[in-house]
Amino acid sequence: MHVSTMVFLLTAKIEIVLTLINVIAVADEIIDTTTTTTTIAVPVPPKSIDISRIFISPGLGNTVKLDWGTPLPIQPDTTYWIYYEKDDDELTSPKLTTTNTSVLISDLEFCTKYKFAVSVAGDGNAHINQNNVRSIVTFANRTATPKDFRVGYEPREVPCMLVEWSASCPNVGQALGYVISAFQHSTSKYVIVTFPASTRSDFTYRMKVAHGDKFDVKVSTNFPGSKPTDTMTFKVPGFLQPYNVKISANEENGSFMIYWQEPYLPYYVDRIFYEVRVYKGSNVTAAAAENYYVIRPVMVYKGEGIEYTFRVRAVSYDRQFWSPLTDSIVANIYGEIRLLEEDKRK
Repeated sequence: MHVSTMVFLLTAKIEIVLTLINVIAVADEIIDTTTTTTTIAVPVPPKSIDISRIFISPGLGNTVKLDWGTPLPIQPDTTYWIYYEKDDDELTSPKLTTTNTSVLISDLEFCTKYKFAVSVAGDGNAHINQNNVRSIVTFANRTATPKDFRVGYEPREVPCMLVEWSASCPNVGQALGYVISAFQHSTSKYVIVTFPASTRSDFTYRMKVAHGDKFDVKVSTNFPGSKPTDTMTFKVPGFLQPYNVKISANEENGSFMIYWQEPYLPYYVDRIFYEVRVYKGSNVTAAAAENYYVIRPVMVYKGEGIEYTFRVRAVSYDRQFWSPLTDSIVANIYGEIRLLEEDKRK
């Protein structure tokens, strides 16, 4: 082979080898660039967890216990977020954290509906699944004042004073007992009645009394430190005496309607009628009275004045039995009603 030809072939081989080396180097650079690319991690919001049990702790009507067990094979040191709000509020941010799988939430408001949720702690706001939200109503406060307290009258052969009340919360939850305290003016002694523990929410007690008795009555739970109702003074109607006298006024024509509830009529009293006494203004002297007689427990009166005082009593047809007059009630044509001051002191 000619020498020049050999030189040419050798030079060509060297160029090919150099070209291959450059290609490999470029490929390495491409591979290195790909492997060194970084990815920015996007925080994943924590997911809510199903609460397996929710209940009011025994003896603590405003303490709720949540238990969610171990829903997934999570690390033992996992931190949980606890959310709770009143029923009308949104679950926006956690209020407690724990590494346990149960929690006790205390000092909630009594007789209030709350909702609860749990999630694994994370970097963002939790995605609360509404199917994992649990609700519960806390129990009644055992020391709270009973509600709707009232004292009334039930006419019988032996009259009864009706004492009625309701629990401070319809969701009583834990059995509660009650105590009625009635101070009797005529004897200066207390009558104490105790009710056994119950989860009922409404109560009525019929206390046998005598005509004309007067009592100061209040009710409380039997729990230490309980708060009683305000004291209510009640005077038992006399024999044959009408009760619950009411007056309504019609300003347009200046008239008054007086109505009342009828007394118990024993077998030896044949029939009765009613005497209605009307006094102009608040002068209740006998000389100022106008007397009207009706057989039904209602009367309409129309006078020329603005203010009048009314009293009512029952009388047997044979006039052998006369009830005491009711307390004096003052009314004006504008619908303002009051008990005469002298009667308030009885």
